[in-house]
Amino acid sequence: MSSVSRAGGVTDCIPVIHPESMIRMVMSLMGAAFVLYELTMVPLQISEIVPDAMHFVVVDAVLFAFWCFDCLSHFVTGYYDQGVVEMHPVKIATKYLKTWFLCDALIILSDVVYLIISSTAAATNAADSDQISEASGAIEVLQISKGMRMIRLVRLCRLLRFRKVAELVARLVDGLHSEMGLVIVKIACLVVCIILMNHYIACAWYTLAASSEDGEDTWLNAITHASEDDLAHVYVLSFHWAVCQF
Repeated sequence: MSSVSRAGGVTDCIPVIHPESMIRMVMSLMGAAFVLYELTMVPLQISEIVPDAMHFVVVDAVLFAFWCFDCLSHFVTGYYDQGVVEMHPVKIATKYLKTWFLCDALIILSDVVYLIISSTAAATNAADSDQISEASGAIEVLQISKGMRMIRLVRLCRLLRFRKVAELVARLVDGLHSEMGLVIVKIACLVVCIILMNHYIACAWYTLAASSEDGEDTWLNAITHASEDDLAHVYVLSFHWAVCQF
């Protein structure tokens, strides 16, 4: 059993979360689930395979609130130092500031930038929609679409949260004492990584074809049994192409 280190003083009145406590485990599991959701949905939304919808805005707001709370909770979550659980608030905050705080802060800042720019762009587009003439309408819509795609690239910063899943898997592996269990976990991790890699390649492959100029020969123009509006079918074709490259 590991010992606990916590100095006395004024900081004793600050509640500190044990790294092996139930609340920390629940937060880690929720964080891992949210990270897997973002790893899956962010490339789909950037490539516009999944169109924007109001429920995605609500989900983004919930995720933003969760990650802000998660960032703050790390200031009061103990950590292991050479087998000893450090529970002193000042040392915890200092270690977090020196390690992952900057990364977490940049990711949250990217979320803020995306929310502000996207909401401002949506309001501007709605205000200017009545002023678009019929002759320039198509060009304006194309420029708006490309601008929103560039804004969505900011969301790629969210993928940096993959380290949270890696940390949870590392803790899970450390707690396993069965060789069979270790093999199963490692195989599952490899399968998930391969699926995600092919998922990103498929989204990029679709984006290259969808963003091409009119009249260019692309694989989207070559297929005759699927419509570009049938995004689920098109994604399956793109994913199949990505898998066939291995």
